[in-house]
Amino acid sequence: MFLSLCGIGFLPKRIGAGVAVLLTGVLLYALHLLLPVNPLYRFALLGGMALVTFALGAKAIPLAKDGSLYDHHWIVIDELLGVLLAFAPMMIWRPGEFMFVTAAALTMLFGFFDHWKPLGIRSIDAMEDWPIAVLLDDCVAGVYAALVYFVVERLL
Repeated sequence: MFLSLCGIGFLPKRIGAGVAVLLTGVLLYALHLLLPVNPLYRFALLGGMALVTFALGAKAIPLAKDGSLYDHHWIVIDELLGVLLAFAPMMIWRPGEFMFVTAAALTMLFGFFDHWKPLGIRSIDAMEDWPIAVLLDDCVAGVYAALVYFVVERLL
């Protein structure tokens, strides 16, 4: 249940990954609205969430191995982790500027990097014999989404 985000990953035709990304974006934006503005508190909470999710995912993914396959379509905890990493810089260091449109832009950027897998993400995703790669490709996609958002924001 953890790896599929309470069954979301079992939705047909990879719809589960998209639903997981959108739902995570909405829930993280709602969490942002509820948290105090203190950056240290936000860093501790979001960093803790990311570390715990990564550690539990790294422990659970090898248990779901089927033959030589680790990355099943129903494993969507990696999408949660990627969106969390995309949102974290804005939620921590610039909470006053983190609006719904920011959340939507970061979610779309993460979706782009997660789907098309440019800039080395595809080679991480291709490491089928390493269970951590299931999580790592989405972590990198989340970091790229945050970086692209900051660069584009600075240019505009």
